[in-house]
Amino acid sequence: MLDVRLFKRPAFGVSSLSLGLVFFASMVCSLACHCICNLSRGIRLASSVRLLPVAGALTISSPLSTTLAKRFGKRRLVAAGMAMVSIGTLYVSTVGISSSYLHLVVGMVILAFGMGLAMSPTNRSTYVGGT
Repeated sequence: MLDVRLFKRPAFGVSSLSLGLVFFASMVCSLACHCICNLSRGIRLASSVRLLPVAGALTISSPLSTTLAKRFGKRRLVAAGMAMVSIGTLYVSTVGISSSYLHLVVGMVILAFGMGLAMSPTNRSTYVGGT
């Protein structure tokens, strides 16, 4: 069980909240993208393969976040990452069944890149402590 007193530490509470928001946005967009790909294209495996650029964006941005956090600070990096997640989510919300694959992937890559930037420093603040 999680000790509720941990939420008295601002770093833990804010980090937990931002992680929750990032994961929520990621799961909602991922589910919507799979549904759109399945409805418009009809091939289930292809819809999963089409979202591989998302993994690529996470693979690039997560290690990059360590360097950027040292240079600009964790708070600025997490704020920039959360802003990118918001922009990506808004962009994905404009995708429809008749939209192109490129329209879908651009939004998901923006979201994933922001997710990678925001999650590494946030996880560190949650589990290790600090600001």
